[in-house]
Amino acid sequence: MSLKKIDGKQLFKLGLLGLGVGICNIVAVMPALASPAPIFEPVLDELTTSNFAVRLPTSVPTDVELHPFTRNKHPGFHILTVGTSPECSGERCLAFNIVTIPEPNTWPTPEENRLTPLTPVVLGNGIQGYTAEAMGFASVEWMQDGTLYILNYSTDILSFEDAIAMATSMATEPPVSGAQ
Repeated sequence: MSLKKIDGKQLFKLGLLGLGVGICNIVAVMPALASPAPIFEPVLDELTTSNFAVRLPTSVPTDVELHPFTRNKHPGFHILTVGTSPECSGERCLAFNIVTIPEPNTWPTPEENRLTPLTPVVLGNGIQGYTAEAMGFASVEWMQDGTLYILNYSTDILSFEDAIAMATSMATEPPVSGAQ
C-alpha cells in the first residue's frame, strides 16, 4: 500500500471541508427560530425591549395594508394595535390588537361577568384557549407562562380560521421581548 503525501494546500482544503461539514451538522440540530410577520418590523425594536412577554404571529393573512403601533403605555398591561390606517383610533380602522396581561387575578372571566360566552379552542403545544364574538369583533385568548394573551380582531378583516392560525403561531413561538 502506498501513501501519498499531502501538501499544505490540500490539507487546508480538507480542513475547510471538515469545518463546513461540522457547521452544517450544528445548524441542522439547532431549532429554527421563527420571525414575526413582516408587518411588525416598524415596532419590533420597541417590542423587544418591552417589560412584557409580547408574542407575535408569524404571519398575518390579509390583503389589507396594515399599520402596527403601540398605544400609550398602560400600567399593568401592553397593547399592540394594528390598524388599516396609521395611528388608528376607533373601531372603524381597527384590524386587530394584541393584549398582554401578566398574571391576571382570574381567568377565564366567569360567565356571569362576560358580555359573550366563551368557546373552548386548543392552540398549539396543548395550550387551552377560548374564543368569543360580538358585533363585528372577536377574540382568541389564552394563558401561557403566567401571562394572559388576547388577540382581538375585526371579523371584516380576519376570518375565524385566520385568527386561530395567528393565535396558534403566537402560542407556539417564543416571545419577542426579553421579559419571560
